[in-house]
Amino acid sequence: MTNHSTAGVPSPASGFRTGNVGTAYRLYFDIAEKTKELDVDKKTFDSIEDGMTGMLNYKGAMFYSFEEIKEK
Repeated sequence: MTNHSTAGVPSPASGFRTGNVGTAYRLYFDIAEKTKELDVDKKTFDSIEDGMTGMLNYKGAMFYSFEEIKEK
C-alpha cells in the first residue's frame, strides 16, 4: 500500500530540500506544511532538484517514487 502526501489522497508535494549525509542520500519533502525526511538511492537523489513539485509515494519511512508535475 502506498500513502500519498495527504490522507491517502494523491496530491503534489509542494517542494523539498536536499541533503547528503555520508553515503546515505536523504531528501526532505514539504508536505502540507510539514517536512518528511526520506532516504533515497543515488539515482533518485541526483534526478530531483530543489523546488520541484510532484507526486510523492511513500509508506512510513519507505520512499517509493517521486513523479515531477511540470507547470504549463
